[in-house]
Amino acid sequence: GLRLKVYVDSLGYPTIGWGHHHGVRANDPPITREIADKLLAEDIEFAIEDARAVCTSFDSLDGPRKTVVANMAFNMGRDRLAQFKNTIASINAGDYTDASLRMLQSKWASQVGQRAQFLSQRMASGKW
Repeated sequence: GLRLKVYVDSLGYPTIGWGHHHGVRANDPPITREIADKLLAEDIEFAIEDARAVCTSFDSLDGPRKTVVANMAFNMGRDRLAQFKNTIASINAGDYTDASLRMLQSKWASQVGQRAQFLSQRMASGKW
């Protein structure tokens, strides 16, 4: 959700807006909705670039599966997403059932809870 004041996320990072944490400090002043939306748009662009760099099949994925990979990139960043070697290999091979199971077996899944369940189902089904 949207938070206009700095908060500490589940991993201990100072965060603001729609989950923006790059360069955020605990004592930063509140922001406006417009600034939060601008930060989100920039973060989404970076996440798509990261997803594309890590997952070579990204551009050929359907929309729902693209959003799963981009969401994971948004949440973790390029370096942590790249550590999902077996998951990414399954996605690139078109084995979305295996990819969805591997997603749920990760530490990330325990950190994001229900979102992991939702994204795993989207990966397996390819449905919105």
